[in-house]
Amino acid sequence: MASPVPPAFSWSPMPPSPASPSCSSTLWRGLLGGLCIGAVAVVVLFICCVKINRQRETAPSQNGQRETAPSQNGQRETPPSQQRETPPTQNRQRETAPTQNRQRETPPSQNRQRETPPPNASTASAPRRAGKRIFTFREVKSFTKDFSSLLGEGGSANVYKGALSTGEEVAVKQLTRGGGQEFETEVEKLSRAHHKHVVSLVGYCIEEGQQIVVYEYVPNNTLKFHLHGAGRRDLNWPERLKIALGSAKGLAYLHEYCHPKIIHRDIKATNILLDRDFEAKIADFGLAKCISESETHVSTAVKGTPGYLDPEYWQSSQLTEKTDIYSFGMVLLQLITGRKLEEGQGGLYNWVWSQLQLPRDLKDGNFDSLVDPRLQNVYNRREMARMVRCAVACVYHFSNVRPKMSEIVRALEGHPDLPQSPTHLHFREGPGPSSDAPAKASKCPEKTPLGNQKNGSSHHREPTPGSRKAGPSRPPS
Repeated sequence: MASPVPPAFSWSPMPPSPASPSCSSTLWRGLLGGLCIGAVAVVVLFICCVKINRQRETAPSQNGQRETAPSQNGQRETPPSQQRETPPTQNRQRETAPTQNRQRETPPSQNRQRETPPPNASTASAPRRAGKRIFTFREVKSFTKDFSSLLGEGGSANVYKGALSTGEEVAVKQLTRGGGQEFETEVEKLSRAHHKHVVSLVGYCIEEGQQIVVYEYVPNNTLKFHLHGAGRRDLNWPERLKIALGSAKGLAYLHEYCHPKIIHRDIKATNILLDRDFEAKIADFGLAKCISESETHVSTAVKGTPGYLDPEYWQSSQLTEKTDIYSFGMVLLQLITGRKLEEGQGGLYNWVWSQLQLPRDLKDGNFDSLVDPRLQNVYNRREMARMVRCAVACVYHFSNVRPKMSEIVRALEGHPDLPQSPTHLHFREGPGPSSDAPAKASKCPEKTPLGNQKNGSSHHREPTPGSRKAGPSRPPS
């Protein structure tokens, strides 16, 4: 009997055995632990980077504070722990310390174009005007060649010639120490005035206690030089009329087109500069005052130049634009006669009234006895008559009947004559303004205009409000 055949071998896969719970738990624990360790490492690395960056940022400011603290504030150094907790705004302030220190240590030659002057005890209130250059004292010494070219000198200032690096010629006025108010006034007023017949301000310097004003250079000297200076040629009549008209336009601009109006307070032949074409420019605003549209006058200490001082202003101390008009009238008389203020007995004013027969001469136009003999009778009689009428109206004693400067401009230009006023009637009785103020001054030497100009008080009384009409909208060109 055959033995039974064994069944053929067959393989079948065994079902996977489930993973043990202990092995799976160990795997997940290792994975989570690695993630935690990596996260901690990243956080630590980030914190270290932040600390390193903060130390780099605060290191310069800390060094700057250590260097400047003993000499500037005497404050103790801030510990590093406190510096880390400092708010961002304070950190930014510390970061600017090195820049500020470097600015303090910068020499003047490297700080050419500062926008504001350095404040100090004597110039803290000095005006700061946009568009006007602020020079260092080293620059001023450089472009004046160490103040080597003197143009003129006076009691309170010397004027020198200079040339900027651009080639522009300038006049440099160096005030003596103690003239702070005059310096501030001049810079402020000239910064506001922009006219063909007003000298232009280029800039100023207040470094090292200096008070220096830099103007445009007007090359043809002053009116006083051309009238009375040695070595000059005589002015002809067209030149005299041009000077009178240009000065009148400059004053009309200051009085009627500046807001507030500017009262020059020292109009005289010395303060009228001439260019090569004999166009006039008004200069020297150290005594100028402003009057608003709502004010009729300003009560102030009397200042000015003897011979040009308005008698009414001298008696009342009330400053108005008519004060300048009186002084301008005296300039016109000098242009007409060619005489000095102090020439003759009683001065120019009394001499003029001794030669005039009013109102007859004003009607007839006969002024031969007044006219400068150096003109040799070569002049236009109508133009001369207009100028004489303007001069007479300007120097009338009572300011309320003096014309405005815009009326003077129109009269000198040949437009219809000055409006009729009581002036001509009052002049029939004599010179009027010739005796009151000068006589009182001679009796009281301590109150003479010269004494007030030199020793006048700086006290100013409060202005009295009033009403005033606005001036015309367009200035005379």
